[in-house]
Amino acid sequence: MNDSAHTTVPAGALASPGTQACDIRAAMREGIPVPVASGRHSAAGDEACLMELASLFASEPWSDHPASVHPVLAAVARAVNDRVSDGARELLSPLVPQMTGTADVGPDGHTRPERCARLVLLCAREALAASPFMAAEMESARLTALSVLSRPGAAAPTDAGESGTAVRRHAAALLDRLGLLNWLYASQAAVQAAQAISVIAGAATGPATQRDAQLCQLLRACTALCAGDAAVQHPARQAGDSPRGYQAAAVGGEVRQHGRGQTAAAPDNPSRDANVQEPFAAGV
Repeated sequence: MNDSAHTTVPAGALASPGTQACDIRAAMREGIPVPVASGRHSAAGDEACLMELASLFASEPWSDHPASVHPVLAAVARAVNDRVSDGARELLSPLVPQMTGTADVGPDGHTRPERCARLVLLCAREALAASPFMAAEMESARLTALSVLSRPGAAAPTDAGESGTAVRRHAAALLDRLGLLNWLYASQAAVQAAQAISVIAGAATGPATQRDAQLCQLLRACTALCAGDAAVQHPARQAGDSPRGYQAAAVGGEVRQHGRGQTAAAPDNPSRDANVQEPFAAGV
């Protein structure tokens, strides 16, 4: 990051198209903090959340569901965005260039399950360590992720000796053979990751800065995981490259809007995919 990173882009810059939009992209590429707001915004204006900035950075239509960002990473980003303080939120804007280009879409047009599972593992473990609230749901999410990773043909899970449960592994393998795993799991994983962020935020009992640090660290870890995978898949991509070339591959469905939970310490279910059905045997 250069010395200019100690400055910030003024609030209101998003309201003007053209040159200022280019300035916003350049600022994020250089690691200069850009004003970030909580919640969803229907159109470009004075405020934007992290994922709306990502859609701007990627030259996509304005949305908090940018096609160039991995859907589970985007769910984590939206949840963290709405639960940290204004000061912490602004410092996350330099992550936007790393987030774009991380969409992991297979030949069938749906998100591959492996990266989804690794993100869920990361978030669910943090939630289980932070609070007993929703422990059954978080443990179910963790076991499902392990089972997805340990199904035949998938990369081995990172946990030595852990591979989910037999029922879940068989369910994951069956869905994979039927061509349904890519279609079903990404949405479920996004819900689980967002729920994990809610649990972590609600468990914080110390000062707000402590909660902010934990959530921001987790988002950075999730971003690093996705960015590292994307770099392996696309070795020709250089730091700071425009993500335009990744948009076509990233688009696997329509852009959907969502309703946000309020910025609050109490756990809730902030996900826009709250009604996704659980395709795996729960509690096994």
